[in-house]
Amino acid sequence: MELLKLSLSAIDELNFKISADSSAGEGEIKSNLPFFDNGISRLNTIIKTLDIVNFSVDKFHQEEINWMIINKLIKEEKNAFNPNLLVLIGNNLFQALFPPNSQIKSILNSVITLADNKHSKVHIQFTYRSENPSDLTYYPWELVHDGQQFLAQRNFTFSRYIAYDAVQPNLPPVEKLNILLVSSRAFDSNNDLKQFPSSEQEAIRKGIAKAQRQKFVSLSKRKINKFNEFRTYLTENKNKKIPHIIHFDGHGMYGRACTNQLCRKINSGVKVSKCKYCNSDLSSPQGYLLFESDEGTADYVSATKFGDLIQKHSFNYKSQQGILLLVLSACKSGMALAGDSNFNGIAQNLISRQIPAVVAMQYLIEVSVAEAFTEQFYRSLGQKNSLATAVSDGYEAIGFETNQWYRPVLYLRWRDNEGGQLFEKSSESEPDQIKKIVHKYLANQRDSATSEELSKEFSSAIDTVESFIQTTQFLKPAEKWLQDDNIRWELAETLVKKTLKAQHLKSYRTQEAKDEAKFQYHLNLYNCLYWLLEAFQTWRAKEIDYFYDDLSEFPNQLYIDALNKLRDIALKDFASNKNVFNVISYFIDMLIDNLNKYT
Repeated sequence: MELLKLSLSAIDELNFKISADSSAGEGEIKSNLPFFDNGISRLNTIIKTLDIVNFSVDKFHQEEINWMIINKLIKEEKNAFNPNLLVLIGNNLFQALFPPNSQIKSILNSVITLADNKHSKVHIQFTYRSENPSDLTYYPWELVHDGQQFLAQRNFTFSRYIAYDAVQPNLPPVEKLNILLVSSRAFDSNNDLKQFPSSEQEAIRKGIAKAQRQKFVSLSKRKINKFNEFRTYLTENKNKKIPHIIHFDGHGMYGRACTNQLCRKINSGVKVSKCKYCNSDLSSPQGYLLFESDEGTADYVSATKFGDLIQKHSFNYKSQQGILLLVLSACKSGMALAGDSNFNGIAQNLISRQIPAVVAMQYLIEVSVAEAFTEQFYRSLGQKNSLATAVSDGYEAIGFETNQWYRPVLYLRWRDNEGGQLFEKSSESEPDQIKKIVHKYLANQRDSATSEELSKEFSSAIDTVESFIQTTQFLKPAEKWLQDDNIRWELAETLVKKTLKAQHLKSYRTQEAKDEAKFQYHLNLYNCLYWLLEAFQTWRAKEIDYFYDDLSEFPNQLYIDALNKLRDIALKDFASNKNVFNVISYFIDMLIDNLNKYT
């Protein structure tokens, strides 16, 4: 990965300085800030544009609309955004960062050449100084478009770095990641924060499924509605249980708190100056995450308060383990506007607390978009890719033709860590390790075996290979049967409908608890199907100890009934190929045997 550091600093209201540092050279230039209208910044107009899905006249002042028409950001009929809105914005950003014929543009081209020669990526790190708060941190730099493509569509990754006077975190990568999923179902109708489903939990589980089975990842799911419940978990889970990744799934907001101690309500937005509830003055704007109070009302936890808790529990000196990453799947958790500090957003505040990495959402984000990003982000991370690569893969999953792909951003401040590498790197590549094992085995055979013995061994090996080839002819259709993620999920849903009855849920008192249990059973059957898929792919039956704890909530017989229903489905699907059905049936029996071991 070729690193291109771009340090951005304001000169005055219209101009800024760009300092580039890379293996291809260094340079510094002065450039014009984009989005100005006769000396008036229209950055807030751009941010409002990016923060909504569909154009609405009542969201903008008339002078903003006039400027947007002139710059072709909206149609002349004033009824919709230009379909090429993001391209136009991205190209303005590119021209500001890499002016034509500039030294910085030459450095960019050289870095691209170096990366291409190495078949590598270019990682652009946008750097800001904390002591010089400016509008530069508000620009959506990840949208840069060179006139042909968004750089994010090419081999480019991005991160944001806030420089301040403290040693950079240098936490060691780990062999196995502990992930804590904090799922807050709190909502607040007063600020239009509606209750939403827990479907992101499914996206995370699907994303890390393979890594979890390979024991790279351990997931702990907690329905934490109250901030004190979150504090309790962090206090009681230290040493080896400390979460390396905390994923917050819930509502976020950026706004101002009322200074009246009898009110203390949170007011959305940065331009309001008086509380809409009691007309009192408001505090400086900052980010908030939504939990639930003891009374069941909305509890807005500020960036400062959340950061205080994380900092308190972020590192265990005894085990030398710490929190490596926070993923904030909450709207505006990466926003920091109109404050007197670069650290008033949730993500930025966490970076100031020596957390090495934060993934957050700059603007509002739709639930379906967040789910698509989350699933692919964790799938990529499970392949031991860097955070920068995982975020880039998440962008692709959202889709560059949408108007929301750029909304997740990566803040990274981690010493000597290329792109945010969470996993330890093996000193040898896997093929090299395999070669060593094979060579050692053959050397031992030559030293100890007679020619007759070797002849018998190789003859036996040939028989084994032929047997594998014959079995593979039947395993490949079985593998194809379960290969698609969505098909496995739908098949699991079918099995739920065929086996889960009202009596299985009667111990759960509330409908919400029943729905949660039903979802867990659905997920457990999905895991069983994934176990079968891996068996078809590897020709062997693994143990189920790594996911049996999840299964144990329901009786074994329920899973056995479901697997026998699956056998019936397989018999129907492979009625014309009994050999394939026999292979599937064989591995279903193996899975049932595994289940019975734990009874």
